[in-house]
Amino acid sequence: MTFELHHQYLQHIWDKKTYASQNKHRSPIPDGILASESLFSVQAFATKKANTKEKTFALIAIKRLEDELFAYRDAIKHRHEQYKLNWGDITLTPYKPTVLNCDFDEKKLNSASAALIKIFQTTDNLLIDITRARRSGEFSHEAYQEYYQSEITHLRALIQRVTKICLSFHQKRKELIAELSHEKERTS
Repeated sequence: MTFELHHQYLQHIWDKKTYASQNKHRSPIPDGILASESLFSVQAFATKKANTKEKTFALIAIKRLEDELFAYRDAIKHRHEQYKLNWGDITLTPYKPTVLNCDFDEKKLNSASAALIKIFQTTDNLLIDITRARRSGEFSHEAYQEYYQSEITHLRALIQRVTKICLSFHQKRKELIAELSHEKERTS
């Protein structure tokens, strides 16, 4: 499946492979696809039928992750509303952004990964209006760069945090399983 964005840089943040660098060294920064699939994995453990310590741990982790995702999206919407209150007419100069399709595996879609996709779409909507405002004379090119870079920096930091939490979850989950196995062996 796909969803639409309108900024190549956002598309690259979603999927690093879309604009593979000529530099042969892969960037250590995770992309949106990795973060989305990581979220899917944690939520899959949280929705297992059996009530285990592993499931309880996953429920705690996914709650923390979803709270952060929802808060982040609300913050973007709030910033967007505040900017629009301060800007004049941003439709003065016509701007029709190019549609870019971003792929994702629909089999790995759940509420957590969908929330991340919606963050990309919300960020994209804000960046479209920042571009419209710049083209309509609301602020300088330097201010435009600051607005744009600030949003990109926040998004990259979110992706890194989410991915790190998910990876940490799996590491701790494996330690928990090993500990439970050792405990079970000792009692047998």
